[in-house]
Amino acid sequence: MINVVTLAFLAALPNPFRDLPFFHPHDVHTSRYGIQGWRLDVHKDAFAEHTACELQRGPVSVRRGVATFRFGDGVDTANAVMRVDGGPPQNVGLHAVEAAGLGAPMLGGDLGNPSGGRVAVPLRLLAGAHEVDLRPVKWHDHRQFKLDGLEAALQAAQGQGCDIAPQTPPPVRP
Repeated sequence: MINVVTLAFLAALPNPFRDLPFFHPHDVHTSRYGIQGWRLDVHKDAFAEHTACELQRGPVSVRRGVATFRFGDGVDTANAVMRVDGGPPQNVGLHAVEAAGLGAPMLGGDLGNPSGGRVAVPLRLLAGAHEVDLRPVKWHDHRQFKLDGLEAALQAAQGQGCDIAPQTPPPVRP
């Protein structure tokens, strides 16, 4: 059995394969940070020269300009209604095309409930908001999602070069 001292010694040795043509370091490096209760995962792809990120706190995640709120897998959220900071009710379906255009998945694995219990909201609708109330269907009670600290987390993500806020996707080269 190899002990800890031996493993530490071996890890300190230079990698003899580093300069060989078949050796490639990992193309994607992932870092994780905590910002005001939000977890920021930063994935830097050296090969594609692209940085992708995700913010998450509990049942809320943010990727590529879309905030996704998760209910249970069996909850049909196709007709969800939201209120941002106590404002007027909005049918989330009115913004589904925009959310899909930003990259939010719109179909789950279940044809009977393709939403998979998720509600995707374009991030621009939540700018400066502190809370979102969502009611997945009219016979369910609404659920409140706190967004405190999200603005600071978004700024930190952008400081890492993240593509988390709405922007034009990187160009595709032939």
